[in-house]
Amino acid sequence: MPSFIADSLPDHWGNKVFNEWAKAHNISTRNLSALDRLAYIGRRGMGALEFLPPAAEEMEQPFKVEITELYKLAQSALNEAKSFKAEAHPDLLIESLFKVGTSAGGRRPKAIINLNKETNECYSGQVATPMAGFVPMIIKFDEQLDVPTTRIEYSYYLMAREAGLKMMPSSLMVGEKAAHFLTERFDRQEGKKIHIQTLAAMNPSSDSYEDLFETACRIGILPSEQKQLFLQTVMNVLGGNVDDHNKNFSFLMGSDGVWHTAPAYDYTFSVDPSAPGYMNRHSMTINNKNSDFERSDLLELA
Repeated sequence: MPSFIADSLPDHWGNKVFNEWAKAHNISTRNLSALDRLAYIGRRGMGALEFLPPAAEEMEQPFKVEITELYKLAQSALNEAKSFKAEAHPDLLIESLFKVGTSAGGRRPKAIINLNKETNECYSGQVATPMAGFVPMIIKFDEQLDVPTTRIEYSYYLMAREAGLKMMPSSLMVGEKAAHFLTERFDRQEGKKIHIQTLAAMNPSSDSYEDLFETACRIGILPSEQKQLFLQTVMNVLGGNVDDHNKNFSFLMGSDGVWHTAPAYDYTFSVDPSAPGYMNRHSMTINNKNSDFERSDLLELA
């Protein structure tokens, strides 16, 4: 399958939700191909690519959701499949999680929503709402771990913005027992879909920051935007963001057909102090090194 289409396939979390939804409907995931998954994504995917005909057009209608209920479902999905099916299926709430969770990338539990910041009303976010005042957002759920991942990501967002790194507006939604991380989507602007591609799609074999800048030069990214990429590189090194793989860098295309650097995302502390050292090495190399970077390595890359 072409790499630029693979960007639209469900990622780790999306596949988990998809597989549990299929089991709840007695659909064998063994018989589902990548094309089947794209057909279920239909018009609901990230970026601007759409896949027609969609396998489930009824999923493209916006509907109201309760974040607390989605959070409970996400927590259930992290547990055994049996308990997830038993809790979710009677109320058909699994349908809600499937509609808002299958195209969300990454490993952590999250959902795509449209949120009215003034009223806190929330609708499914993979299709636009007919009402004004709703902002397309990604919500990353509190995982209730020993490490407060959402609070750490928000603190890293504040640090990154202070350093001048371009990121989408983000916030914490704090409740009695949970704190969820909210960030606005950069693939939706003024009600329009924006075409995006990850570095992984543009250069599937890329595994270094040198590859990142080579790709950026090849597609005509302006020097001012390459400075943002370099700042992001430095922030990843200084901030201990070792989850800097090639799907965590993206480019977006404007209506004029010109490529631009996408705002930074998934910037957080990802070192696991309890894990062995080899598991805390950076996913992308600098100067053929994936750990113990020195100032001279960054200067050579610059």
